[in-house]
Amino acid sequence: MRNMKIRVAIGTLVAVAAMIGLRATFPGSTLPKVHAQEVDLEGCRAATLNGRYGITFTGYSTNGAVPAPITGSITVAGVGVVTFDGNGNLSASETVNLGGLITPVNVTGTYT
Repeated sequence: MRNMKIRVAIGTLVAVAAMIGLRATFPGSTLPKVHAQEVDLEGCRAATLNGRYGITFTGYSTNGAVPAPITGSITVAGVGVVTFDGNGNLSASETVNLGGLITPVNVTGTYT
């Protein structure tokens, strides 16, 4: 479990560094800019993740068995905002395109 947390943390840092390198900004500049910094994984806690973050994703999905043949794949893409409250709760508001069907998605959850 600890290795998975480290892999997720490192993957997140790589994504953040890529966004900084590409000078990614959110349209309208309504979200704070992301700044990379060294992370102390031992001191990581829910309170260290706090605020609103823009998200994008692309990939493929299937409505059949996995692994699916390439012809059975459906493209998926989305954009949205996820908000972390610093107390372990999150909410996300996204627009998702699943094979051409565009759907708004609002979810809540928790994080550790």
